Amino acid sequence: MNQKPTVNPPKAWQKLLCQAFIDTPIENQKARVCSLFTIRHFVYQSLQNSGIENRSPFSFRELIKISRKSKGEPQQIRKLCINSVLNMDTPSFCLLSSSFYFAILTLTLTLVTLLTPITATTFKAQQTSSSILKIHTLPWHDIESDIISLPLSSDYLLAASADKTTQDEKQQGTMNGASWILDQQDSAYSLQVLSLSNKSNLLQFCKKHDICDDSAFYTTVTNGKTLMRLIYGTFPNHKLAKLAKSKLPAELQKLSPWARSFKQIKNEL
Repeated sequence: MNQKPTVNPPKAWQKLLCQAFIDTPIENQKARVCSLFTIRHFVYQSLQNSGIENRSPFSFRELIKISRKSKGEPQQIRKLCINSVLNMDTPSFCLLSSSFYFAILTLTLTLVTLLTPITATTFKAQQTSSSILKIHTLPWHDIESDIISLPLSSDYLLAASADKTTQDEKQQGTMNGASWILDQQDSAYSLQVLSLSNKSNLLQFCKKHDICDDSAFYTTVTNGKTLMRLIYGTFPNHKLAKLAKSKLPAELQKLSPWARSFKQIKNEL
């Protein structure tokens, strides 16, 4: 019997970036040879909305691939950016330096030279398109259904995938443990939500708030007392962890979760 391929639910940092790509408008330029500039600006604005400045999850090669596949179409740019993030195992942010922009400019000018015959009409059209940039906002329901099946809601960071597979349903209600924590990078961060002495109560809490898939627990001894700590999410840096905290539902924010590095957490194991 053929089984459907399993689809792992997006991680917290993936949901954060995808939400930013959804919310950020795209400059709808008519000049398709300038799509690299459109993509670069869209990614930059999205990252700023996510709390990341001057760093991109996409390498220059990946931006070229997105430009080529999208053909400058705003819908395709957004779709490919989201899909690229969802296919990443771990985030790797590249510095958007001035040399990075210069490389984009050089490649774009080369494409213009090779692919576009320079005429008076073309030059006038390019001047018009570069001086008047229209903001094009794409509603979520207009994106093709094969991009990602995540609901757009106020508690987006804690939402599970809309189309659950059988294996996902089996795994729901379980949490990662100490071995998963040890596999995380020391420089990454997580949110410590609460500490309890009973594992079943901890699991019940996760199920109630639907955060099991993005949570982990570990046992530690404090002042001679054994406690089970609950942490939520994996974030590349402290700033993103604090931003995710502000997006949590009110009930979880009342617990005053705080950002901790995995290096600190591992020291308690």
